[in-house]
Amino acid sequence: MIKSERTKLMESRLRIVSELYKRAHTYREIQSGVIRRLGLDKYSLSTVKGDVDRLLSIWREQEVRDVDDRVRLELARIDEAVKELWEQWEKSKRDYKKTSSRRKGAADGSKKNARLKTFQKEETETEELLS
Repeated sequence: MIKSERTKLMESRLRIVSELYKRAHTYREIQSGVIRRLGLDKYSLSTVKGDVDRLLSIWREQEVRDVDDRVRLELARIDEAVKELWEQWEKSKRDYKKTSSRRKGAADGSKKNARLKTFQKEETETEELLS
């Protein structure tokens, strides 16, 4: 029972220390803030330092996990992009048909309002075989 009370007290301290440390409070300000909020008789500067060190360690571990998750996500994205690139590369090597059209015509009207009038339209289709 005593251990669970100690654990609860430490968790409460860490929450307060975290909040104050993130706001750039000094160790003395953190010490007085914890004593005031939790109604403690004493809370030494060495315990403040220990709590701050414990928080920094926890935060580093979380950062490493977050970075690992981000790396995994980026690797999955890269894998998808590489897969798509290979599919497009293979698709580009397949045989295809090339269609082109050509029109013959002349200007119809004055230079200012000239339009092209088509006399003949020619379409060609060639099949390109890639090896």
